[in-house]
Amino acid sequence: MRKTFEQISREIQDTFVDDIYYGVTDTEEILTEIVGKNVSMYDSKIDDGADGDDNYVMCDCFSTDDDSITIRVYYGDETRVIGCVDVSTTAQ
Repeated sequence: MRKTFEQISREIQDTFVDDIYYGVTDTEEILTEIVGKNVSMYDSKIDDGADGDDNYVMCDCFSTDDDSITIRVYYGDETRVIGCVDVSTTAQ
């Protein structure tokens, strides 16, 4: 059974939000399994300042090889806790 974009997005949210960010390699492997296509990181940046235990909100950006799905993972630079994951698609 093929997953819909909504199912993929929900599964990614449920898997990552409020969990610890374990890095690029682990994230690529998990995303590839969820999406059913190869997923690779294409960018990493400091997104914004943060409050509390973190100094910055970091953002690592991933995409499928065919660029049909983009995933942005936002996490704290010190705590490594994922606060938000943005999942978008170019498919119509």
